[in-house]
Amino acid sequence: MKKSCSQRWQQDFFEYLVHYRSMEPLRGLEKEDLQLCKDFISDAMDYYVVRWGRNYLRHFERYHLPDTEKIQAIITSIEVLSNYYVENSFTDEMIVEDFHEETGMSRKVCSHYAELIDTYYQDIKLNLILGRVNTLVTVQTPPKKYDEILEAYH
Repeated sequence: MKKSCSQRWQQDFFEYLVHYRSMEPLRGLEKEDLQLCKDFISDAMDYYVVRWGRNYLRHFERYHLPDTEKIQAIITSIEVLSNYYVENSFTDEMIVEDFHEETGMSRKVCSHYAELIDTYYQDIKLNLILGRVNTLVTVQTPPKKYDEILEAYH
């Protein structure tokens, strides 16, 4: 069944606002405590975007946000936007403007985020490159049987 023009427009509209909607709890945190909001973004960069740990969500318990699904949506948006800005070599000013437009966060928070992107620029760039190399290797290398892998180590 084909979608109507209004249904397609509505879907595009909601997809366009995905980062804005995901950041709603963080905008609430910003109104309550600006520094805590900045700390959340710093932790998102440290424990999810640049490096990743199995129990990364534990680092976000101190922020008392509604639930882990909302926290995951926030940090996923931060990761997606971070990768996009580094991949496209955005300047600090462009990051501040676009992050503000995408998320509705204040310019102070957006400036803090742009500083973090600048700090972690090389790390994020390297993660993007290694991710692409890994994808190429995975696509071009047929899977080995477990026994063949074990034999290679003996």
